[in-house]
Amino acid sequence: MRLSPTLAAAALCVCCAGEPASSPDLPDASADLPDADVPPPEFDPLAIPVPWCAVDEAAIDARMSALSLRQQIGQHLIVGLRGDAAGPDADGRALIDTWAVGGVFLQPATGLALGAPETTAALLAQAQSQAVEATGVPLWVCIDQEGGTNAALNRLTGGTDTIGSTPIGQTRDPEVAFREFDLMGRELRALGVNLDLAPVLDTVHTTRNGNLNTRAFGPDAALNARLGQAAVVGLQRNLVVATAKHFPGDGLSSGNPHTDVVVIDTTREGGLDAHMEPFRAAIAAGTGAIMTMPALFSALDPERPAITSRIVHQQVLRQEMGFEGLIITDALGMRGASIGLDEGDLPGLEALRAGADLLLYVTVEPAQIEQLATAVEGALAAGTLSREELDASTRRILRAKARACLASEPPAGPGALSQPADAAMTRQHAARAIALVEDDGAALPLAGRRVVYVGPDTAFQDAGSGWLNLADRTMADALRDHDPAVESVLWALVPNAPALFSETMDAIAATQAQVLVIGTVQARWSLPQQQLVEWLIEAATIPVVHLTLGVPFDWIQSRGRVSAVLALGGLREPMIAAAAAVLYGDEAAGGQLLYDLSDERWSLDPGQPRPPGSDGPDRCQTRAVSCGGQGVCVDSGSVFGCVCHPNHHPSADGLDCVPDGR
Repeated sequence: MRLSPTLAAAALCVCCAGEPASSPDLPDASADLPDADVPPPEFDPLAIPVPWCAVDEAAIDARMSALSLRQQIGQHLIVGLRGDAAGPDADGRALIDTWAVGGVFLQPATGLALGAPETTAALLAQAQSQAVEATGVPLWVCIDQEGGTNAALNRLTGGTDTIGSTPIGQTRDPEVAFREFDLMGRELRALGVNLDLAPVLDTVHTTRNGNLNTRAFGPDAALNARLGQAAVVGLQRNLVVATAKHFPGDGLSSGNPHTDVVVIDTTREGGLDAHMEPFRAAIAAGTGAIMTMPALFSALDPERPAITSRIVHQQVLRQEMGFEGLIITDALGMRGASIGLDEGDLPGLEALRAGADLLLYVTVEPAQIEQLATAVEGALAAGTLSREELDASTRRILRAKARACLASEPPAGPGALSQPADAAMTRQHAARAIALVEDDGAALPLAGRRVVYVGPDTAFQDAGSGWLNLADRTMADALRDHDPAVESVLWALVPNAPALFSETMDAIAATQAQVLVIGTVQARWSLPQQQLVEWLIEAATIPVVHLTLGVPFDWIQSRGRVSAVLALGGLREPMIAAAAAVLYGDEAAGGQLLYDLSDERWSLDPGQPRPPGSDGPDRCQTRAVSCGGQGVCVDSGSVFGCVCHPNHHPSADGLDCVPDGR
């Protein structure tokens, strides 16, 4: 959408620096990356310029004067957008026209069209035109584009598949992080997206955090800080505002704030400050936004979660850390957002009082926005919400929109998406990310061997987060690129372990297979997957290869019990293609597993015979669950029970293994 000169001025377009261009001192993206065993050259993302627009303070003053109070309140709201090429649906039109929301949120199967980026681009153009007509101010268009599996814009939705944060971590290379996020930023801006709720800068601290899974770079805060800076610059070089999340650090959580009340008692000197370091680095890199999370950190505020804590917003982020950008809440519909609030309190109003700039409502009805707007007006009238602070926050939003050139040149359009050179680049990165954890030489390379593969299909539920994931190809497809005779047994959504075990053993017998390849994804939180792996390892008389398609923790179950283990950390096209090439001996695995087995957080518990994993003393130990000697006990927080040996199944309470037929 190209605005007329009049609308452009009204919408705060001032002295834009123009379309982002390649910096002359930036290495050629098409050049070969260094070999895995050669340290990467020094790469400084902070030396790469970001083409922000200049900000005209007089234009900001004029726009502030023109906004009604309701329109001003609307500038603080980001709401879920649904619609099609004709524009937003009825609720979306009402939210933009009547309530003057300042931003919209895209997600797959609602606002983000599967296989039709032209539809998505048309929807966003219509929404922007409607917003400028209503208020003179363009919209934030935001998205969860973290990369890899957790990327709303991918091959299915018209973009390029990227490798994801955990694989980036396994390369340990800030240049790879920059290139991946630069690609995502370029494609997002071309589509019409200008605010990315990424990168995830949480530092993994426990195997119990299923919500975080492969969304984080890894367990090394210092490395995360370096990779995070590169990610921030990569996005913002394309005028897509980066959002460092989830402050002050979801890595310390053992629960899921979407559904749980999460309280974290880690002291600042006991680890919290270290988890905040990647956010300090992101601020130094100029991140435009930081997202607060709906969990209570007692060392910072013993009464309120970070998302509604004035201490976290004002004292920690603004004063101590010197952050001057936008503070965005995580989704306010999460259970954790209501921690410490009285009945009837609105998390959105409390977040504004705390100092948040943008309130995220992933799913919302116009009536809910009316309730919030009325409550904000009432709080202003009663003096319980500072008008001076609200005005300063609104100005911060308008200034950020002007700086990000929201009303200047139109998006490049979906024709700029899914370029072959970009796919080739991510494929190269993937080879550098694959980590060969174990290899006794009995199974690899697969070339010339009869292979059976068992693993997830193109649609599966992430057992760690509960989210549904869609892909366009499976690991089996990637293996068949090398050998069309590969036999596969795939499971969709939630696996049925007994049926899959029988089908896999039948396939091994029918094909006279020489190698069994097992793919797991977030099995750390999936008892059926762990059960299947246990049965297959015990029953198979041929070499077994284990692929961890999600978190690398899955390897704990198979460590020392299989012929080879490959840690992928993602299952988008570049990762599975690279893994297949490694398995068939065509390429070397260049990644490094970031989890030190000598660290008790990731290691096995003494005295536990080959368990699928444990983080330390747990219910398996305290309740002395023996599984009748026919299995092993698992306690990963959300999963607790027996994984049984072949010909046995869990009892009704899950704490014993009984023979099949009983």
